[in-house]
Amino acid sequence: MKILLKDSDLFFKKNKAHFIQDLTQVAVLGMIFSALSALTIAAGWTTVKLVMGIVESIAVFFLSILGGVFITSALLALMVFRTLDKESFKKAFFIVTYAATPALVLGWIPHGFVKLIGIIWSLVFVAVGIEVGMNKTQKQAVTITIALAVTLALLTFISQNFLLSPI
Repeated sequence: MKILLKDSDLFFKKNKAHFIQDLTQVAVLGMIFSALSALTIAAGWTTVKLVMGIVESIAVFFLSILGGVFITSALLALMVFRTLDKESFKKAFFIVTYAATPALVLGWIPHGFVKLIGIIWSLVFVAVGIEVGMNKTQKQAVTITIALAVTLALLTFISQNFLLSPI
């Protein structure tokens, strides 16, 4: 899996988490995703209908994404480190924010196959991030990634908030 990011500064050169920079990145991408999603729905490009105005929809989408990133980071920290302290959360937050990028960049496009590619790409980044950034074996990283994906799918199904997790 390391070959996927060999020349990238994602996990290798930028191996130190910076919470404010990571939060800024996910906030900017989340806002762009939220705006494009709301506009796509309002334009009628999907079968989904807005139940509120565009601005309100953007706000709800954005807050759901931010909440989802924090929940996903907390779950990842608990799954990897079995504890939720400041350091474990920061490492998990770093991985989640960067791994969410493909899903946020592609997820607004109203075509299921494109969304699926973004999600798979993000999950690969999660596995690579766990392996490289959290010093786990490839098998452990894949197992944790699958467990995280299943947990997030269950939370999404139970809450009926399909924006809860950006990955």
